[in-house]
Order: sequence, then structure tokens, then C-alpha cells
Amino acid sequence: MHCGDNRDYKKEYEEFWKDIVENDDGTLNKDQVMRELSDYSMVMDNCARAYCLMTHQRISKQNTMFFEVENIFNDLFIDKELCADDLINTVITKDMSHDEIIKAIREYLGYYE
Repeated sequence: MHCGDNRDYKKEYEEFWKDIVENDDGTLNKDQVMRELSDYSMVMDNCARAYCLMTHQRISKQNTMFFEVENIFNDLFIDKELCADDLINTVITKDMSHDEIIKAIREYLGYYE
């Protein structure tokens, strides 16, 4: 599949869909078209659900360019392994009080009271 807005739908049809949805005589295989559209509907539903999950409900439209979703996801996503390593190194390498540890964790996560 292509990225971006300048997709050549005719070329895509010829290169991908034609052999899937046409009979040997060039007519459309209606049953196969219905099956492909059913699969497409499932994929689009899953895409909307994934976009909602990845963006905390900020994006749900399936035709949103993925880089938009990716930008929000990257802002929201916390790599737990990296986060744990950073926080452990912060706490272990410094002699910190309980309150200082809490403050360091909140600062690390960008959460301020």
C-alpha cells in the first residue's frame, strides 16, 4: 500500500485488486467483492479502535494519516522498561528522601501537582 494523499487508485486496482475481484472474463466477482468489503470493514473497525486506544480517544477516523496518530502516541506512550531503568538509576545513584523520590518520579513523568 502507498503512503500519502497522492495514491493512484487505478494503478493500485490493476496491481492488487484486479486478480482478486475479477473473473477471468473481466467481470466483477460479486461474491468476492462482498467478501473483500466485509474484510475491509473489519480492518477499518480495528483501525478505529487502535487509533482511539493509541491516542486516548483523540483520533478515531480511519483515514487519518498514521503520522498524526504516531505523534500523539509517542507523546503519550511510556516505555516501561526504559522508564523503570531511568527511575531506578535516579533513585539508586542519589541519597534521596522519600519526598525527593516522589518529586523526581513526578518530574520524570511530567506530572506536577
